[in-house]
Formats: sequence, structure tokens, C-alpha cells
Amino acid sequence: MKVTITENAKAGLFEIYIHQLSYSEKYADDFQYNIGNFIVKNLSAFPKLGHLFNEDKGLYRLIYEKRYNIYYLIEEDEVFILYIIDGPLNLNTVLLDPNITL
Repeated sequence: MKVTITENAKAGLFEIYIHQLSYSEKYADDFQYNIGNFIVKNLSAFPKLGHLFNEDKGLYRLIYEKRYNIYYLIEEDEVFILYIIDGPLNLNTVLLDPNITL
């Protein structure tokens, strides 16, 4: 199955990257590589690996390394990564609401 990381999700990854640069460039680079591989490898083979987070919208959530929330939709033969978020932010609650627009 094809996996598409949206511009919004890429922006989330960039924010994480900028934060991790305060630790080290190697750490930030390695994380970006590893999460990218994890997403593509796992969701292309097992698109329902995450749990159905918002049933009305068909929104799935997968947690990476106990901290990073990956939100995605499955449409026909493609997985769309919508958000990649560091930690338990308020957006987690907002995305649970079936009245949101994705």
C-alpha cells in the first residue's frame, strides 16, 4: 500500500527536528530517518496497525516510541499521514471530536 506523508505531517516532523537539534544534529537526523522508515515500512504492510481513534472520520492513531502520535487515514489503496505530533498535546483531544474537519 502506498504511504503519503502530507505537508502538514512534514511540518510536524520539522518542528520535532528543530527541537531535537538542541540535543544533537546526529540525534535529530537519526530520529527523522528512523520514524520515516517506521511509518513507510509498517503502514504500507499493515495499514490498520494503529488503533481507530475517531471512528466517524476513519482517523487512526499510531504511537511511535511511546511519545510521538502519528494520525492517518486509509483511503482505498493509500495511507495518508495527516499529523505527526510530539507528546500528549491538546490536539489529541481535538482530533477525537467527530465534528472536526480533516
